[in-house]
Amino acid sequence: MLGAAVDAVLSRPERFSLDAALLPACPIIVQLLGKEEASGCQPFCRLLAHVTAALEQRCGPKPKAPESWAIKMTCPCADCGEASIFLKDPNKREARFVWAGKRRKHVQSQLRKARADVNCTEDKLGRTFALVITKHMGSYDQAVAKHDKDLTALRQLRELLATPDAAPSTKKQKTS
Repeated sequence: MLGAAVDAVLSRPERFSLDAALLPACPIIVQLLGKEEASGCQPFCRLLAHVTAALEQRCGPKPKAPESWAIKMTCPCADCGEASIFLKDPNKREARFVWAGKRRKHVQSQLRKARADVNCTEDKLGRTFALVITKHMGSYDQAVAKHDKDLTALRQLRELLATPDAAPSTKKQKTS
């Protein structure tokens, strides 16, 4: 019966996602069956191998920090060009552009459309306003967090059926 259930689950990845269904199910199945029973259960071992392989493939190398915030701005206007020059400059983290309201809104919308890793704020300078663009590394930070979470999940999966003798020790040995 478990074999048929595993076959059904593995044949419908759109319905049973790795993160929402398969990964959380593995420790629950081990808890229900017990380690010894689970390690000898062919369907569960197939499920565990599938989930482990999928995580290993997704992990890959740790993401690298961006060397540049340069993005492809599809708008050829002078304001977007000026913003692009700033984004390509690795030494500048923030820039102020004193533009009229429509021009500020236009550049902000183009940056959102391009999914740039920037924050845009407006700063009042007397009677005029400036668009302040600040670079950040949100996409990189999210990628690193996802990578670290996947590595933790992979380690936990590998420990599911490990016996205490086979599991690597996390305790520090006393040194005299």
